[in-house]
Amino acid sequence: SEACQSCTNEKCVPSFEACAGVTPPAPTASIAANTSQVTTSAGDACVGQTGWDADFTEHMHTCGLRSGGAMPVAGRCMASTQGVSADCGNCLGHLISCGRQCATQCCLGTCPASEACQSCTNDKCVPSFEECAGVTPPDPTSSLLSMRTSAGQACVGQTGWDTDFTEHMH
Repeated sequence: SEACQSCTNEKCVPSFEACAGVTPPAPTASIAANTSQVTTSAGDACVGQTGWDADFTEHMHTCGLRSGGAMPVAGRCMASTQGVSADCGNCLGHLISCGRQCATQCCLGTCPASEACQSCTNDKCVPSFEECAGVTPPDPTSSLLSMRTSAGQACVGQTGWDTDFTEHMH
């Protein structure tokens, strides 16, 4: 719709351009025709679904990168990754998509627990996610803590991680 495109141009495109260095293409007729399929359910899409919040921060970041933060790809990625319904996945995907407008405050997804990131997402994205999903997103610090504690063995048994290490880290 015209209202959707106007909102996207105002709130999302500037962050996308700043991050990606390119201008997103205009929506195609097929995307516009599928808009009704992208909208989410009546407010309880994730209620009662186990796994919607598993490794939440990491999976949101991964699906955000894989999809470029765009729906419906972000929603399908989250539905698959979390093992939840398409409706719940769509709510999660819309949270990813909305989060693009907080890309700077969230260090392009690398500092989701920062005060600036939390303030931005809580103001701009969490209310609509809660209305869609019927659940509240978990605190990113708890997700990051589990990532840090499990990361201690991430390279054990992996070959090649140290090949040209200094060169690749530079």
